[in-house]
Amino acid sequence: MLTGQANTEQAADSVLSKSKLTLIVAQCIVACILSQSAILLWFGFSVQTSIIDSTISICLLGIACYLIANNLQYYRPEKNGYLLMLLYCSILASLWLLVNNYTLDKLILNDPHYSEFLYNSLPIRFFIGLLILASTAFGWVYAMKHIKLATLGVVYSVSTVLLLAFVGVIFFQESLNPYEIGGIVLAVASLILLSAFS
Repeated sequence: MLTGQANTEQAADSVLSKSKLTLIVAQCIVACILSQSAILLWFGFSVQTSIIDSTISICLLGIACYLIANNLQYYRPEKNGYLLMLLYCSILASLWLLVNNYTLDKLILNDPHYSEFLYNSLPIRFFIGLLILASTAFGWVYAMKHIKLATLGVVYSVSTVLLLAFVGVIFFQESLNPYEIGGIVLAVASLILLSAFS
């Protein structure tokens, strides 16, 4: 009877942690879509083009990150295996870029400057995709060894708030009132406290 209760508690904990993780990933995807849309708007593209580009790019990149995280549940690289993991990330980034550009080229036809922009941004998109995929892979391996999920959730939430405040101030010329500045200072202080006591 006692083992059945322990298994039920473990199942409840794993469902709770999966739901928290799903929420964190969803927030991250929305923050990335908003950030990339803001950058494309800043480059002078229409709202529709910016939203389509950022949504397709980030969702496909999210799928690639999911593939890496799912594969790393069963594979823990040894010291010499990190190069193989980086090669895997490079191949996945290339595949993401190929599918992403093909899809965007077919979807966005009404903007004459977009095709040229898409072609010229290939190297930047590749390296950003590789950076995100590699940080997902190496971060997953590091985080699961050393950091609690609750701490990861707080770090992610505070990072999202700081990123969105940065995008608002830089790209949309929003001003911050003293209360918002105080909140940002407290958010940074919470990260410092978490890193000091983790």
